Amino acid sequence: MPRFSFKISVILGCMALTLMAAPAHGLEVAFVPDNRLSLQAQDVYLRKILKNMASQGIRVRIDPAIDFKISASYEEKPIQQVLDGILGPYNHALIWRDCPDCTGDNYRLTEIQIYKPGHKDRIMLLKNPNFNVARDPETGFLFVRHELLVKLESKRHYDSFKSIVSSSGGKILGQTQNGIYRVQLPKNIDEMAFLKKIRDLTGISGVEPNYAYQAPGAFCAAHSDIHLPEVDNRLPADAQAAVGVFDSGLAPEYQNQAYILDSFNAVDPDMAIYDSLGHGTQMSLLAAGAIDPVGVKDDQKTMPVIAIRGFDDNGMTSNYTLMQGISYAMEKGARVLSLSWHSETKSRFLEASLTEAASKGLIVVAAAGNRPTGKAVYPAAYNDVLGVGALDPNGEKWKNSNFGDFVSFKAPGFANMPIGYNSDPGIYAGTSIATAYTANQIAAYLADHPDAGEKEIREALNHHEKKQPH
Repeated sequence: MPRFSFKISVILGCMALTLMAAPAHGLEVAFVPDNRLSLQAQDVYLRKILKNMASQGIRVRIDPAIDFKISASYEEKPIQQVLDGILGPYNHALIWRDCPDCTGDNYRLTEIQIYKPGHKDRIMLLKNPNFNVARDPETGFLFVRHELLVKLESKRHYDSFKSIVSSSGGKILGQTQNGIYRVQLPKNIDEMAFLKKIRDLTGISGVEPNYAYQAPGAFCAAHSDIHLPEVDNRLPADAQAAVGVFDSGLAPEYQNQAYILDSFNAVDPDMAIYDSLGHGTQMSLLAAGAIDPVGVKDDQKTMPVIAIRGFDDNGMTSNYTLMQGISYAMEKGARVLSLSWHSETKSRFLEASLTEAASKGLIVVAAAGNRPTGKAVYPAAYNDVLGVGALDPNGEKWKNSNFGDFVSFKAPGFANMPIGYNSDPGIYAGTSIATAYTANQIAAYLADHPDAGEKEIREALNHHEKKQPH
């Protein structure tokens, strides 16, 4: 029997609606004289606490595999005592430096090292890579400061291209698999002016800013007196059709589940994946079928997920990061790519990358957006992407779901989440949820129909959408 059938039978109301992300969990970190530390944390990942410390001048080295949630309250306690209390079974070493000018003790903490017993060799510098983003005053589009993306007509033009970049004081940072170069420019150069300067040079077939995109806001959350669902971690995943989830990452407590096929930190490839926002973990659970949207009564298949962290701790990503994530997902065997976010920015480079991926059999689904403007958003509106709108628990079009010709179909958009998105667990709503759920359904269909293409998938989805109760 073809899949994509579901029944909406539960009615829930939202206690709060917001287009902006909710405030993050409470965290206060303050170093005080005499090498003491004040720490107030409620359900905060260790990595976020350490990054806060790093922002105050402390060098942090840690095993990338170590991260967990911490709730703690210390007021002006010795640093050693605080670390003993929050690090549990993990070893740590403190590096001190003479400080004749310091009040009290004549030394200060300069470095913290955290590692598993017997594995100090695994520690790496904890970096906090966040995209330095600006907004184009003419278009309103976001882009990464001091960076451009450039595509050459052929490899034989590389030397002259490299010479142009070097003479400007810039450097080439990397290259995508489809031949798009990431260029870093010196801070004293106007990137938009430089873009116009090289656009028509011989050998340059295209140039764009390294466009940036923002993670979606948390929309609709009821957090009080909510019975949280049990995540189905028992069922093995059907390995025939994996879903790549490009989002904010994956929380440590879910990384060893059977349905997580692979993971990748596209923001910082040298670091293990994590999720400081929570949205990526939510979407991975939905795409895997480990939890279902509200009201879905069908027997869902558990599908393998390739979790990709593409958004930084500030909820920003870039075109180059996105294209690297697409390549990774395809290398690891993804048949479906779930993009639960949207932007008004249209990128020729990103569209071409998605078209190329589609030509190789990747089915891409993207969120239509949580503002009912009727205005096209991307990547959902690209030709080779399936745009997804949201249904409410009654099976009706959700009032905040965007609409338009670019929306291919609608799916359940409410879910009871065991992990929060910059807030508490509870009931969330949005086209993000509908997109990740649809990705699961497409993967399940491909597991039963491995030779199906986009046309057959569209027909199956549209056929079953018409059968939903209204």
